[in-house]
Amino acid sequence: RGVHFSFLPNSGAKISDNEIFDNVGIGIRAAPGFGVTNLSLKSNKVHDNTLEGVLLNDTDGSKISGNEVKDNGAGLALLAGSTGNSIKKNVATGNGGSDMSHDGGSTPNTWKGNVCGTSSGADIDCP
Repeated sequence: RGVHFSFLPNSGAKISDNEIFDNVGIGIRAAPGFGVTNLSLKSNKVHDNTLEGVLLNDTDGSKISGNEVKDNGAGLALLAGSTGNSIKKNVATGNGGSDMSHDGGSTPNTWKGNVCGTSSGADIDCP
């Protein structure tokens, strides 16, 4: 069984080179309403979690790069006012719902060079 990461008020946390899997719930989550900033998620393997692989709420100025987000209930999602984030060179495939998504209150963000099967958000670059 993998490790589940959940963040409350935090700035500058770095999560890299982990395998997060088989959680009943979300693999990596930034909790809503706490204003997580400058989070770095790099080179993690997040798979087979029952809900989202990565769910960021109210998260700003963060870098999400080089992660594999596969076969979760949903893939990588930004919600509730997450803005100014850089989401680059991630692979998200085989997730239920969308592989990559954000809600209307979570723009602008930079989505570049990602690979995914499905996405929800006009600015998501996901060939």
